[in-house]
Order: sequence, then structure tokens, then C-alpha cells
Amino acid sequence: MSTYLLTGQTLGFIADPFNTPLESAVDYRRYGGVLVRDGKIAAVGEADDLRRAHAGVPVTDYGDGLISAGF
Repeated sequence: MSTYLLTGQTLGFIADPFNTPLESAVDYRRYGGVLVRDGKIAAVGEADDLRRAHAGVPVTDYGDGLISAGF
């Protein structure tokens, strides 16, 4: 089982931005994280929270880089 954590700015959509005000449709985190397990997203949240909850997991820190879903 391969598990790793990506950290950086994260951007996700929690509603349709064409039908919802943008501020309500977007989940942006200045220092967020994406936990990947076996090639699938297992968790998304604040980077520090994910680091604590998954200590020992390899981390790739993208600094100010933006992590977002592929389209």
C-alpha cells in the first residue's frame, strides 16, 4: 500500500461555480494537503492536521504551488 502527502495551496470545488456564488463554491486552503493512498485521494484538509494524523508518511511540499484536481 503506497501512501503519501502532498502539501501546498489547495483548491477544490464543493459546488457548481456557475450556479453558486464563487466564495461558496470553492474550498481554498493557503497551506493545505492531499493524502494519497494507492493512487486515490484519501483525505484533503489543512496540511498541519494531515501531517499530525499521518506521521511518518512521505511528504512532497510544493510550497506556494497550487494543487488542484486534474480535468
